[in-house]
Amino acid sequence: MENLFIYYLLRMMPTFLILTCLVDWKTKKIETLVDLVDKSTNEGFTGVYAYSLPDRCWGDNDKMYFHDCQKSYREIMRLDVNTKSISCITSDTEKGAYAVFDVFDGLLLGRYANPAQPMKIFIAELPSSSDGFKDIDFCEIATTTVSISDNIKWEVLPLKREDSSGYPYEALFVSPRVVESLPPLIVLPHGGPHTSSIADFFVWTTCLVGLGYSIVFVNYNGSIGYGQDFIKSLLGNVGTLDVNDVQFAAESLVKRGSVDASRVFALGGSHGGFLSVHLVSQFPDFYKATFVRNPVINIASMRNETDIIDWTHSVTGLPYDPKVTPTPDQYSKMLEMSPIVHAHKIKGAVTLAVGAEDHRCPPSQARELYTLLHAQGKDVNMFLYPKDCHPLMSVDTDADCYMHCVLLFNKYS
Repeated sequence: MENLFIYYLLRMMPTFLILTCLVDWKTKKIETLVDLVDKSTNEGFTGVYAYSLPDRCWGDNDKMYFHDCQKSYREIMRLDVNTKSISCITSDTEKGAYAVFDVFDGLLLGRYANPAQPMKIFIAELPSSSDGFKDIDFCEIATTTVSISDNIKWEVLPLKREDSSGYPYEALFVSPRVVESLPPLIVLPHGGPHTSSIADFFVWTTCLVGLGYSIVFVNYNGSIGYGQDFIKSLLGNVGTLDVNDVQFAAESLVKRGSVDASRVFALGGSHGGFLSVHLVSQFPDFYKATFVRNPVINIASMRNETDIIDWTHSVTGLPYDPKVTPTPDQYSKMLEMSPIVHAHKIKGAVTLAVGAEDHRCPPSQARELYTLLHAQGKDVNMFLYPKDCHPLMSVDTDADCYMHCVLLFNKYS
């Protein structure tokens, strides 16, 4: 017990700020091992964003291994707690989504995947202090009868809007490898907003691309993996900065001739649903239809129903004090940033998938949009899943959502 240390990740709100810290149990001194990174560079370390560490993460007495997102990828990171140096040790030639399951006896058990490659489990010898994984021994635990990589191609696109005060950002574009004509485009912004889309394997992506759709996942300003300034740039700017980032990514693909401009759709959940409804409202002639899951529709009305009241203040750039009721001006600002104020402009079809037990984005949010559009005679449908909550990830519900999404998009393709 002479040298007992505790290592932990410290998350500070309201923005996504994570520090890697050490506590000397004897002296009770707290020391920061990895500080915040305000700005990312083209190739440099962008900060720590991991929610947790593997149960066994020690390679030896002073080196810790864990996975974390760095821009549009998930990498394996090594932290030397003595020198406070942190580095990415995964291959520069095989980018994608790595994860650490376990570290023991000089070996690391992990996984690798990318949008065209289902998960592969691997065991690798821990590299020396100066090396990365030069020769990873991939040990697959399952095989497929069809090589998915023959049917899917993907790339990470660097983007920068000249008319924006935001930072350069990225989008992940996944599309069929062989097409007879330009494919339709599904625009899929992630939720959060302080999460990210990484180059990982997803069943929905594979199935939709298999049906001939291309998909763009946009890491708009506010996403994690690009530094703290990038995250904080969105606070007080939701509904404009993030919306225009996503729209610019979609228009860029149209301009370069990668997709069919007459068949563009929006798909998203939670804050991604918020963005999807904004997109089809603010750019009604650009989108044919949208499928949204448990979307945020009206931040002002959501404020007193959600289990994350502080979120409604954070994203709108307003101070939060649980002892104080928002002013009329503050409620007005929340409303002005919400897609409901633009919803009367929607021309395309809208389908809403809603979990009746969702306390994050309550069903009243989707119902508010459905009621408005139905009264206006718009093409709108809502499916309520009585036993599901925010993720809508029970097997039956996820499958049902997928089928309704495909039927909607196929109808207007």
